[in-house]
Amino acid sequence: MTAHEAEAGTGSSSDRRFVFADFEVDLQRGSLARGGEEIALRPKSFAVLLYLLEHAGQLVSREELLDAVWPGVVVTDDSIAQCLIELRRALGDDERTMIRTVPRRGLIFEVPVQVESAAAPPAPQTKSATARHGWKLAAGITAMAVLALWWAAGTRPAEAPPAAPEPAHPSIAVLRFTDLSPAGDHAWLADGLSEEIMHRLAQSPSLRVIARVSSFAVEGLAAAEIAEKLDVSHVLEGSLRRQGDAVRVTAQLIDTATETHMWSRVYDRGLDNIIDLQEEIALAVADSLHASLAAPGAETDIDPRAYERFLEARYFYFRGAEGDLEKARARLDEAVAISPGFARAWALLSRIDRVRVSEARYRGDPAWDIESIHERQRQAIEQALRYGQDLPEVQMGAANYYFSAGERQRAAEHFEIARSLNPNHEWVLNTLGNAALLAGRLEKSMCLNRRILARDPLNMGFRTYNVLHLIWGGRLEEAQAELDRILELAPSATGRSAQLNMMVTLLQLLRGEFEAAAASVESLADDAERDQLIALIQYELGLQSESDAALERLIAETNPPWNAFYAAEVHAWRGNGAAALEWLSRIDLEEVSPKTRYFNAAYYSPFLAKLDGTPAWDEYRSGLLQWMQGYHDFDLASSGENSSGFALRGDSASACE
Repeated sequence: MTAHEAEAGTGSSSDRRFVFADFEVDLQRGSLARGGEEIALRPKSFAVLLYLLEHAGQLVSREELLDAVWPGVVVTDDSIAQCLIELRRALGDDERTMIRTVPRRGLIFEVPVQVESAAAPPAPQTKSATARHGWKLAAGITAMAVLALWWAAGTRPAEAPPAAPEPAHPSIAVLRFTDLSPAGDHAWLADGLSEEIMHRLAQSPSLRVIARVSSFAVEGLAAAEIAEKLDVSHVLEGSLRRQGDAVRVTAQLIDTATETHMWSRVYDRGLDNIIDLQEEIALAVADSLHASLAAPGAETDIDPRAYERFLEARYFYFRGAEGDLEKARARLDEAVAISPGFARAWALLSRIDRVRVSEARYRGDPAWDIESIHERQRQAIEQALRYGQDLPEVQMGAANYYFSAGERQRAAEHFEIARSLNPNHEWVLNTLGNAALLAGRLEKSMCLNRRILARDPLNMGFRTYNVLHLIWGGRLEEAQAELDRILELAPSATGRSAQLNMMVTLLQLLRGEFEAAAASVESLADDAERDQLIALIQYELGLQSESDAALERLIAETNPPWNAFYAAEVHAWRGNGAAALEWLSRIDLEEVSPKTRYFNAAYYSPFLAKLDGTPAWDEYRSGLLQWMQGYHDFDLASSGENSSGFALRGDSASACE
């Protein structure tokens, strides 16, 4: 009986029971229990556990597990990861010694497992600490007993688990280099060195390179832990020490499977040779991993002084502290003054101005000269195009600018160039995912988001999007598992973003955990969204007057049309469809801003979904979809596809079609 059959409730061996440690899995009941108390598991998590139990002591590859539990369905390793989070929590396997991860190869269920008839009485359990935790010792010293149990169960093991083949495409995380400069004031240079090596390696078609956010998030972890979190075969780590114009860089390439250094090298260079040094290290890594690198671009001719300012600017841009955008812009102005042909510096200037335009529009502050900032953005992107047409980030910057300027056709042309240069670029995939949402194709958007997470698994922004998409799709258990994974990194409400805290409360509400939601809503900022959640939670707790008071505060908010939208959601959740539709009718779709945010929020709203099947709501939602399909982030009609059925080419197509 396979794990898939168990989930489907089929097969001829459903009278079996697996007993391990102080747990038992009963196939007749489809349950996991400990001491007679059942432990709830999602169906897929139960199927994963069953498959591991059936192959206890054997190496199970991730591909094998995907085929067994998700046959015929295109999913990523992230699906396994979510199940493992739930299983380890249920089994108390915090140290990951029960279900052990073998980097780059798969999983092994390390605990001795006994297979019994479900009709047989359970094996007696002792209450001693030794008996409760004896499996940890047994797993290490009773290999012969494990073999005997396998044989008794009719599952003859292979003489030895076959060695997993080396991955067709090696993968690497370039970690943040450590700044060892005497004054400790060159983090910008250490970060820049790491990022430039990462950027260079990412141009290899035969190498999977983890993105910046995730690579920098595992700082301080051992190679094996990094391999498990990022699913990489290799890690590059190092340090930088600057003294005057002299730079010493130490770099080590590590094989994560064996945790051994493939090589360790020291480079002594002058600061004016930093570009050549980056290229030298990248080539050494590529050579060791048998990966090919194209010839370096024209930016190797950039003046070192301009390059230094570019690295500083990018450091400030990503740090995002108060005043950092102004510092970044000042450094970039200096960089392009020194080297006018520095395409990436111009592209980053356009991104900074794009952020400024978005902030100005959001704040509605008349002191901000939006037209002036937008004109500055245009000049920067035109210079970037002049010197860097072969860079996908430049083409995507142009696509964004021309879309915001109302030149849809021109935007689409630049987008298509970017997609042809790199179909798996994060910005390209994110744009396609947004377009899929606006086409009403939620599953495709989720798939594209998972493609991004394959290269950037610890990017909390995209992980949070994934939670929201799962909520929109009504997949609340999966959303909770994904949210739990995020919260492992930020367990305290004070260490989380406002959006993440809001999602904690939202999921508690949708899952019917009203008391918990009432407690967590207190950590939210005092705004319209908080008032909305209070109105919904108090209603579910039977506190009608408190719910009405929150709704009144919400309606009084001077933030149309969002206060009208939130009010509509509250009325829909309460079952008052007429009032909900009346509030929606007050929203002018011509004037709503930002449009894409409203379209997605309304079309996929879990609260308005209460109105599904009512003619007036179905008509409104159908009309909303027409608006959405005419307002993609990019009009992809230029590629020969209609707006609701754009093509996905390259790797992204095979993964999401």
